[in-house]
Amino acid sequence: MTEYALQLNVEDQLTRIVYIDENFSREARSMLYHAYLEEPSIRYLMDDSKPNYSQRVRALIRELIRVHFAENQPVIGVMRGERLAGFAFVSTPDHQLELFESLRWRCRLMLSVGLQAAERFINYRKEVAKILADKRLYRVPLVGINPKWQHQGYGRLLMEAVDSLCETDQNSEGVVLDTGNSRYLSFYSSLGYKELGSITVGEVTETVLFRPNRDPQLDEA
Repeated sequence: MTEYALQLNVEDQLTRIVYIDENFSREARSMLYHAYLEEPSIRYLMDDSKPNYSQRVRALIRELIRVHFAENQPVIGVMRGERLAGFAFVSTPDHQLELFESLRWRCRLMLSVGLQAAERFINYRKEVAKILADKRLYRVPLVGINPKWQHQGYGRLLMEAVDSLCETDQNSEGVVLDTGNSRYLSFYSSLGYKELGSITVGEVTETVLFRPNRDPQLDEA
């Protein structure tokens, strides 16, 4: 774990922004499992109508985290003292290899969650990729806040850190994420995210959100 290079305005001295490494994988898996288990899109993708749904969710999260760290992609965390309050997994624009294009990863996913759930997830990723086209973007595939510290501003602080990271790359157009939970839309809108497009995931509308990098010249003005 290393201190985050970009210092944000954090009044609480107990709160730090850090880069976290795979030593936090177990804690990340647990937090993400609780964050995504009841999410509408995940319930469809991992087929909650069939037995062992929770095991498939755990397996999906495990595989996503494993490949993220294996490919040295950044993970930004918010620390409350020595406890992890939340984190965001970030994929950089130079990370060109989509998971669904990796035969090895697809095979691992099928073995972990089953053929149908794997195909649903891969097709979902392909549809999101079509909306993004060839834009040079940072992406946030996974984000979670410790239930103990939800609704206390840590989610906003975390996303501000993500935005700051993206804006250090002058060749990046901004950051993108997607959600099938409509209750999060107003939160992301308050951070400057706008709808880029949407896809249908079962009976759920998955909204793709984009926040462009601010123009530093306008900020200086």
